[in-house]
Amino acid sequence: MGALRRPPCTRQSADGETEMKHFFTVEGQSRRAWLASRGEQLILIGDRETPVRLVRGEGSASRLYVGDAVHDVLIAVNGDSVHVHIAGREIEVRFEAAVSVFEHEAEAHGDAIARAPMPGMVLSVAAVLGAQVAAGDVLLIIESMKLETAIKAPRAGVVESIHVAAGQTFDRDTALVTLAAED
Repeated sequence: MGALRRPPCTRQSADGETEMKHFFTVEGQSRRAWLASRGEQLILIGDRETPVRLVRGEGSASRLYVGDAVHDVLIAVNGDSVHVHIAGREIEVRFEAAVSVFEHEAEAHGDAIARAPMPGMVLSVAAVLGAQVAAGDVLLIIESMKLETAIKAPRAGVVESIHVAAGQTFDRDTALVTLAAED
């Protein structure tokens, strides 16, 4: 069995802080940003570290600090979308859940994801991280409406991620187990 890997959306900085990759759509363009929390501010990490802080004012008025720059902004939040009015422009920023982004990338690169066919609860997990599985091998057992269902590997591969644990509830179409292509 291979070594456990850190999720692809997190990493350790040189000073031991956990940094997390966030995914956004900004004006229709996909963007990725590494963020780390340091005290009361976030650090945007790209070619260099940039402190970012938002100070809420009254109503939708706020002040945005990015490095040494200060911007007066108006912010409106609608679900996963944030509309930011800054310097006479309105910019829509939409948050994308890392799990969804990586699921789509995994599927595009030949990985297979065993998904929940219905909402339910995990009864047991047979899959082991790093283990080779054949198509049809039982990965876990779920229960839905008092029926037990075996979730099987859709194809041969290596168990890359187990997204649920025994006793955990889930919704229909939730990613349960991700298989990487065989080496």
